[in-house]
Amino acid sequence: MTGLVLDDIAVVDLAPYLDLERALRARGIEIVTLADELRSDPTSWAKLRDTNQAAQFGWPDPDPTPDGSPHDPETVEQVRARAADFGMIPEACVVAKARGEYSGYSALTVTDRARTQAGSGGTAVRPAYRGLGIATTLKASCIRWARDNGVRQLATASGNPAMVHVNEKFGFRGTYAEVRLVRRF
Repeated sequence: MTGLVLDDIAVVDLAPYLDLERALRARGIEIVTLADELRSDPTSWAKLRDTNQAAQFGWPDPDPTPDGSPHDPETVEQVRARAADFGMIPEACVVAKARGEYSGYSALTVTDRARTQAGSGGTAVRPAYRGLGIATTLKASCIRWARDNGVRQLATASGNPAMVHVNEKFGFRGTYAEVRLVRRF
């Protein structure tokens, strides 16, 4: 895992990413918030869970199981509980939506009571939608939300080199590296 921080959101130039969002829209991929989706679609949490599960294909797993088998899929209630535990902000959970299916998401979490700092609650893109700029567009949308809502600093961590690269495009800098080992008993 690589820890990253974006010290000053105010200096990030998001203008180059507006064209990327327009290009996605032209392909039928719209960017919406989970908060909006929850108001109109009772299956939103299930769609978010399904997207997270599908996106795990090809991810390096920072917490492997001792026998190398995949983790059991989370239930919708487990996803909702994990989101609540992390302090996920539904208005700052941005979803890429194509033909009613979530193709990806990126979320922010509250890390301090004043909301001057936020954390990343994860970014995930289904394999069929990778390489289109979705993760970059979603991250830009999260940074825009953070800036518009008084957040000054963002922190995140990823074991995925591609996601580390996306974060670095916005000026995130590495702060730590973490190695996780599994010991079999």
